Amino acid sequence: GHVRAPASATHDLALSERVKAVLEYDLLTEIQKTHLPPAQQPSVLACPNALPRTLKEHSDWARALKTDAFVVGAAEPVSSKFKVDMQVTARYADAAILPTLVSTPAMNLDLPSSADLGRAALEPIMIALTRAYLNEARYAECVEFSMAAEHALGKVPVLVELRKSCQIKLPNRGLLTGGDQ
Repeated sequence: GHVRAPASATHDLALSERVKAVLEYDLLTEIQKTHLPPAQQPSVLACPNALPRTLKEHSDWARALKTDAFVVGAAEPVSSKFKVDMQVTARYADAAILPTLVSTPAMNLDLPSSADLGRAALEPIMIALTRAYLNEARYAECVEFSMAAEHALGKVPVLVELRKSCQIKLPNRGLLTGGDQ
């Protein structure tokens, strides 16, 4: 997505790229704890030229870019760190189940491994990605990803329901291993 610099910025702060690095670190650190092969893991891209003018355009941008979660935000300096107010929109997720407006804690964007987007920012992104796995009939990835999301976020009712929807669609659903039953 795109992150807008504060109005007081006198030069390009490359905030979209810097927030992308933090998101990539936060998200992929959790995802790499699953059995998802790297090719099936989500990727994070900065889109500094994606400049929606209205909230309605966010979902249009998500569809146009063929992205599962589209993040648009504005950075606000806090001492030598930044807090980012972001709007998360998804290509597939119903807005009613996606908590979209979130704020991150103040973060050092120069050191992604020390920055933390916070649960509130990761939750709508992980919901959007899980919904995408379901809508694209990638049911095993959906289950794996939702488990990683639960590990990172704790129980989120929407994610639990999405996982159940994916489990029902698995071809090996109901098979027992290692028994005579």
